[in-house]
Amino acid sequence: MSLSNLPRSLSTDFLPNRHFQKRHQRQTCWQALWVIAFGFMLVSTNLEAEEKFNVDWSTLEESSMPQQSNPDSRISFVSKLSPGSIVAGPATEPPNPFPGSESSLYVTAQNPGDPWFRLLARPFVEETAAQGALEFDFRLVEGSLSFSLGSCDQPWIPEDFSTYAVTELKFAVSFTVDQEVQIRGRPYQTASIYALKSGENYRFMIKWNTSAPEGYTCFLNGEPLTPMSGSSAQSFSGTSSDSGINTFRITLGGSKDHLGSLFLGRISARAMPVDLFSPEGLIGK
Repeated sequence: MSLSNLPRSLSTDFLPNRHFQKRHQRQTCWQALWVIAFGFMLVSTNLEAEEKFNVDWSTLEESSMPQQSNPDSRISFVSKLSPGSIVAGPATEPPNPFPGSESSLYVTAQNPGDPWFRLLARPFVEETAAQGALEFDFRLVEGSLSFSLGSCDQPWIPEDFSTYAVTELKFAVSFTVDQEVQIRGRPYQTASIYALKSGENYRFMIKWNTSAPEGYTCFLNGEPLTPMSGSSAQSFSGTSSDSGINTFRITLGGSKDHLGSLFLGRISARAMPVDLFSPEGLIGK
């Protein structure tokens, strides 16, 4: 039977329905493709949002180490480095002590009139990181190193070093020759490190998750730092105001005693989901 022989009511109703079904199938197919494409765009956006921060001292010339450093590195010095401070390499005196890297920053202050070494950094410039990790290498020669982690409430302006500052302190650690690591004013140790030694290489890492009860965890040379007395808990609780991290500060000593010498090696930070209790680090990856 041909279409012309069909009853008029059947033939006129049948063709539009077939066209409608085909058109509906095409629309459904395109909608599915758009959903898949949109999903890929979301994944791509999330991956790009995971900010990365790395400091490699081999890219920093001694002549570019005054008050404002290379904005591309997102670091800044509050004042000029004292005489004798250098970017240390294999042929300098003193030489770079860290294996696996070409150079490090050697900082020394021997006279009361020498400038106070204060390195400011803005690892995350778009927004604060609710989760993340930060790791750096250091070697104490004499004196102490202080590390502060927190946030800055100002938009980042590369030429304005005040926008690198820690305006809200959330975590503080102190490393001193012949003493235990001090975290929030209490002594901490690892399974094999009780007191810090002059001339030894160390790698410190801190992880955070501001929405987790544990808050923060710290590691030294891949081992968890735990209290020397009292609680054996590895984690440190945060505060209800912990909105995230976007700045840190590293100084030689403090305002009352800023004399000493140290090497500062590679620094790496990531804004990303973290396993607070895993010793897996960032440097070398």
